[in-house]
Amino acid sequence: EKPASQILPQDYPTLMSGDPLKLTCKVNRVTLNIKWKKNGASDIPRAQISPRTGEEITLYIENVVQDDSGVFSCEAYNMACAVSSTVKITVRGKPY
Repeated sequence: EKPASQILPQDYPTLMSGDPLKLTCKVNRVTLNIKWKKNGASDIPRAQISPRTGEEITLYIENVVQDDSGVFSCEAYNMACAVSSTVKITVRGKPY
């Protein structure tokens, strides 16, 4: 059986600097490992990633900045294969 990966929400509204970002990745029971990535890199220094609880894992950034914009992906792995889902995040600076 193949792993499954779905990021919620699938369409994220544009954020303003200082807003919180919360992404939840839903996986299925055959998923053995989960990785969050941003623009293809697994190092997301400002993100807090919760421990997996059942079939969910959450990525959270308390106060986003414009540099947090990008394509976030959740990759689910098992012995058979890997699958991923993505969501594009746009952060705008606060108007003066």
